[in-house]
Amino acid sequence: MAGGQCDSSRTRVQPVLRSLHADDPSGAWLGRLLSLGSRATSIKLPPTPGPLRVPPVFEYAAFAPVAYLNHLVGDTQRLAAAATSDPSPYLDRSKSTNDRRRELVAGNAAAVEEARARLKDKATGKVWWVLEGATMVDCALFAENVTVFIEGKRKERHLTGGVSWDPHRHQVFRNLDCLAALDHGVRADCFYVLLVVDADEPSQCLSEALELDEPPGFDLARKSWPHLTEEQARRLFGHYLGHTTWQAIQAVFRLPALPCDVDAAQTWPPRSARA
Repeated sequence: MAGGQCDSSRTRVQPVLRSLHADDPSGAWLGRLLSLGSRATSIKLPPTPGPLRVPPVFEYAAFAPVAYLNHLVGDTQRLAAAATSDPSPYLDRSKSTNDRRRELVAGNAAAVEEARARLKDKATGKVWWVLEGATMVDCALFAENVTVFIEGKRKERHLTGGVSWDPHRHQVFRNLDCLAALDHGVRADCFYVLLVVDADEPSQCLSEALELDEPPGFDLARKSWPHLTEEQARRLFGHYLGHTTWQAIQAVFRLPALPCDVDAAQTWPPRSARA
């Protein structure tokens, strides 16, 4: 997320999704939004998303699947690559945590076995055996028949690739992995991740978003999901809705000019547009 006055979440994701919801709290607009995804025509979308069960949830905390965490603690190659490029993830905790994580990086069999035993308890938080914390999803939409995670970009120079302990863990596909792991009592059977970028900003996000569509996109996704088989990864990639742009959303929903900064977003849309 870009910070400051042009923060992507506060100037794009939150005002736009709040406006769509305010205009129609039932969520009937969701189907039109999903159809904008670049991969929508190759994905079997539900006939109707159904009503939203709750208003849009911003900065939704989604945890990694235990299967991924379990794989990561024993993947010495990934851990060593991450520690070599940036040692801070295991140097900024308590001494005991740092020591145990060094053992994982070194491939200590006893440490790996203990970490996997503790992961069975599904404990989360800042503990030495959990090497990926919650991902904060820009917006989560929970409808009767569909669940959608939205990742929004505006002035970021690049899409985010890699996390502290896994240089291959792409943000978009990390979100999809975490979405698939949600409890079925929370998540509908149909679920998707939609990436939204800005077509007018001078960044690489749009060109990189195009590359996430298959086949190159699947290669990045496959590297992000080392705990899945090839078949499982292909099925999960089928839930990636692709990307759209803020400009496309603005045009389809006839939104007024999008806010230029955080201050403008506080009073957006303008009163004249609300009438």
